[in-house]
Amino acid sequence: MNSLETITRGAVEAHLDFLLAGGHAVIAHGHPRATFDIDLIIRREDRAGWLALTDRLGYVLSHEGTTFLQFSPPGASPLPLDLLFVNPDTFAKLLAEAVPGPPGVTNARVVSLRHLLALKCHAIKHGHAGRLVKDVDDVIQLVEANRLDMRAPETRDLFLKHGTEKLFTFGQMSQHFPDPLGIGVVPSLLFAALADGICTLLLILGLFTRWASFILFVNVFVAWALVHHFALLGKGNDHGELIVLYLGGCVALFFMGAGKYSLDAVLDKQAE
Repeated sequence: MNSLETITRGAVEAHLDFLLAGGHAVIAHGHPRATFDIDLIIRREDRAGWLALTDRLGYVLSHEGTTFLQFSPPGASPLPLDLLFVNPDTFAKLLAEAVPGPPGVTNARVVSLRHLLALKCHAIKHGHAGRLVKDVDDVIQLVEANRLDMRAPETRDLFLKHGTEKLFTFGQMSQHFPDPLGIGVVPSLLFAALADGICTLLLILGLFTRWASFILFVNVFVAWALVHHFALLGKGNDHGELIVLYLGGCVALFFMGAGKYSLDAVLDKQAE
């Protein structure tokens, strides 16, 4: 019996509801990839029940926050466990759109594609630099695997709502945002908000492309150098090579510009 089946079967026996998220949900929605943990969404009120279950199964609490619990696995299990708390109303909404889980996993339900993308966008914009590249790649692969129309209003609204969180939750994020350069949390968050919330839109429009690509390069490079420590290969770094590709794209755009089909080209013509 694998780790996921052991946990989900124990949850069913203990009458604890849960939803699969993270890598297992990404796989269920059409993007097969390796996953290095088990992510479950649970009701906040079930916290005590889950603590009792994980203790019985041999999991050891390693990190605790107001919205999550993280557990190290028992000796025979390779996968750590992350539990994300949500309020009962949110859980009910997630459950209403959930889809059947992987074959062979007892009574498991997986968050819907729409909710999974929203969670991924939240993770991308939450300031956890160590997850950035993997979460971005997940979003890209999920969009392609499910043939989502990025021009559709509902898809566009989802990414605009959840993809600009740094601009709308600045005060909350400033309490825990990393400061890799030692310039202060607020300046670090301001720079990340500029890069993630504004420069990405400028690149899409082809406006001020060289400046935008330079700022994005600095943002990603600092995260890779000071948070990832230039990790490229190995367990947990399976998307490290994508950082190099993204940095290369920023360098190319900085030196070559956006091309003739861009707002930069229009402005250049008007200036002539």
